[in-house]
Amino acid sequence: MNIGIDARPLSLQEEGIPRVVKSLVSELVRIDQENSYYLYSQRDFDLPLDNPRWHKRIGSRCSFLPGSIWFQTEARRAILEDNLDIFWGTQHTLPLSLPSKVAKVLTIHDLVWRLYPRTMTLKNYCNYRLFAERSIQQANRVISDSESTARDLQRILNVPESKIEVIHLGVGPAYKPHDPRAAAEYLASKYGVSKDYVLTVGKMTPRKNLSVLVEAMKILRDRGEHSLQLLVAGAKGWKTAKVFKSVERFGLTESDIRFLGFVPEEDLPVLYSGACIFLFPSLYEGFGLPLVEAMACGVPIVASNTSSIPEVVQDAALLVLPNRPQDFAEAILRVRGDMDVRRTMIGRGLRRAGCFRWDKAASRVLECMERVVTKRQRGMAAEPRADERWRRYASLLACPDCHSRLAVSADLFRCEECGISWPIVGGIPTFLSQSSAQTSFYDQTYWGRRGSRRLSSDDRFYLKVVNCWLDRLQVGSSSVYLDVSCGEGHALYAATERGARSIGIDISIVAMRAGQEKFGLTGAILKDASSLPFPDSTFDRVSCLGSLEHFPDPRRALDEMRRVAQPSALFLFLVPNARHIFRSIVSVADPQTIVTALDERGWIEFFHQLGFAVIGQWIDNHTYHRPVRPFKLRRVVRRAMAPLCELAGRKYAWQLCFLLRKAG
Repeated sequence: MNIGIDARPLSLQEEGIPRVVKSLVSELVRIDQENSYYLYSQRDFDLPLDNPRWHKRIGSRCSFLPGSIWFQTEARRAILEDNLDIFWGTQHTLPLSLPSKVAKVLTIHDLVWRLYPRTMTLKNYCNYRLFAERSIQQANRVISDSESTARDLQRILNVPESKIEVIHLGVGPAYKPHDPRAAAEYLASKYGVSKDYVLTVGKMTPRKNLSVLVEAMKILRDRGEHSLQLLVAGAKGWKTAKVFKSVERFGLTESDIRFLGFVPEEDLPVLYSGACIFLFPSLYEGFGLPLVEAMACGVPIVASNTSSIPEVVQDAALLVLPNRPQDFAEAILRVRGDMDVRRTMIGRGLRRAGCFRWDKAASRVLECMERVVTKRQRGMAAEPRADERWRRYASLLACPDCHSRLAVSADLFRCEECGISWPIVGGIPTFLSQSSAQTSFYDQTYWGRRGSRRLSSDDRFYLKVVNCWLDRLQVGSSSVYLDVSCGEGHALYAATERGARSIGIDISIVAMRAGQEKFGLTGAILKDASSLPFPDSTFDRVSCLGSLEHFPDPRRALDEMRRVAQPSALFLFLVPNARHIFRSIVSVADPQTIVTALDERGWIEFFHQLGFAVIGQWIDNHTYHRPVRPFKLRRVVRRAMAPLCELAGRKYAWQLCFLLRKAG
């Protein structure tokens, strides 16, 4: 098996993600003697590779490019030359244009760009927004460092649980308890620090929340703890001015707080062991590697109670709110003053640290990659062909007469028990009436509210539009609402928010499942229209927004809608400029009981003359079928920005912004 690895972190300073990647790769070098590995990096790195199966691919060409651009261009070119079976993205992104024959595994360490974007540099934020979420979609398997990150992936990015594998990080054998006095004396001679100190480790960034520790040290000094010194071990990152201004404002000196800068890894075990307490006030962590290192060195921990931190330390630390300096000061005094608490925390920490090993983590990463490649070789992960799609569709349907499973051929569904068949015309199963029951097949979903979800700006825009439609339909808590061609269910979500009982019909199982994940609506129930889960199978509100053109015979679809509707039901249609669809509506619908939203080109006046109630003039001119053409300069800019918008997952961002401004 040929395995490619994003080795760019190996050329960076060894802290955070670079240290994680180096530890995992070093273990893979040691434990795997069968597979061939290719390490892709823009710059050279220092890592001993004695195994001839390991190969460096250093970017000699275009090395002046930013790392993310080099990764998407030159790295891809090198990957294609090496004929890889699988590629492992070690830090949130993949080369987006890799061929489908290359399996993809992606490690997501955290979702800071979604949860705490203001704590990032603009460069990193843009990189992750442009490439990370697209990479997650393309990956065959996503590895997260913690259960907390896995939950964030499911909650925020709607990544299926079956696609995520949680692999905890490890701690090296060098991290073990040292004699505290000897360690303190060594550090005092090398770094000139106090022998009585508390420690925090990590790059100085806003997410590390160091201002809280500065204020906590001021509180401790006011209480007479003048001998205690805070050591901050970590390279200076970005947006650190607030921390240094806090130090000046509180009148603290180097005897109170000492910023050591980057500390080489060989000194870290001694630094941990000499500390009386390890402090970790971070606002958000994907894992929190310094916590495991501190526990392995036998140091009691006081940390914030957010994100993955409780999962990592469990009962081996005192957890406090991250924005409460007073709580940190109280916890420090408690651990320093109560030896029983201190001994208990140290013992629990050592036991908990024994659960994290780099060899175990590397073995699980290797097993994950082997499973993905094996699954693809067996054809289980391949995209379904058209006949496979309909075979899956048929497996969820039942015959309306005998309730047997259906078989599917190239152009029809067939019940093998009673011999009835239903053709597939124009790429979709047709609406066909059978005998007196007049049953037809739909994908039907009963949508019940299951709590609100975080919605995107696009979703909020669509909900604003459909709420205008539902206002005209007078959908309320007493309504029984049918949405034909519901898609992901924006109209259904808006209707359930109003208290209406609603059902959605659509031919796309994929779209409805996406809606279930997005809006938290209940699972799909596939039945025929004669057994809808409402009294007498009747609806007083029916909408069909922009889908009639997909039906080979719109009259049959309209007949079905009329059959399951109350005599006085209100209908809402959003249709394109297709004369046969208008004729179908005129021939089937009652002008006194239908509300329509139309497109342009003079059809509004035509329907007024027929007696229909016409709504949504502003919707008519800005439908999804025929958006208003912008000015020439705007059109040129939009076309130029289209590739960037598509990369960012906002393919229609310009159109939606334009429509929203007009609608507002």
